[in-house]
Amino acid sequence: MDYAGISRFLYLKFIRMGMPVLYVDGRCYAHTDNIDEFFRIITKSNAKNLPDEVITGEADLVEGTPQKSSWTTKPKKGA
Repeated sequence: MDYAGISRFLYLKFIRMGMPVLYVDGRCYAHTDNIDEFFRIITKSNAKNLPDEVITGEADLVEGTPQKSSWTTKPKKGA
């Protein structure tokens, strides 16, 4: 969640979508390259099938924690 800058709500949603993480003894392990690749893949799809109000942000939020900020790529260490 810290690396991607996302809430727990979105983290769990992305896990259900197949974000590559490994849980061992209740602890999450993930490689940043795999997470970056996951986001590269899921953001390649286009929004042509979404209703206009979703694209413009006018649609009501789905039940759960409201999301005010959007995910952005963070630079890798040493970059």
